[in-house]
Amino acid sequence: MKPSMRIEEVYSDSRLSKEDMAAINALLDQLSPATQHTFNRGDLSSMLIRCATFLVVRDTERDDLIIGTITLMRVPKPTGWYAEIQDNVVHATYHGQGIGRALTEKAIELARDDCRVRYIEL
Repeated sequence: MKPSMRIEEVYSDSRLSKEDMAAINALLDQLSPATQHTFNRGDLSSMLIRCATFLVVRDTERDDLIIGTITLMRVPKPTGWYAEIQDNVVHATYHGQGIGRALTEKAIELARDDCRVRYIEL
């Protein structure tokens, strides 16, 4: 991943602009073109309330354009908490630059730092 790119944890939907939401939806369309749902601030808020971590990658050379996302879900079970990594997507223009790997590694790091999580599903 280039130095001009940074991974950012989204704590609140208020941290994302209308342009950010459009970029996220374009990425999700790339991941699942048949989906007719537009991901909105309410969806993001619901995810964050339910023990999710939403990460984005921004390209600082392109006005902080969001070029990738990943979701880390923490799920309680009777045997303890586990984490799922979901919806890792990088804009096609940026494929092959290690961005998806960097997002996955960051999500794994966050899950491991959470002492409640007993295992991680990729």
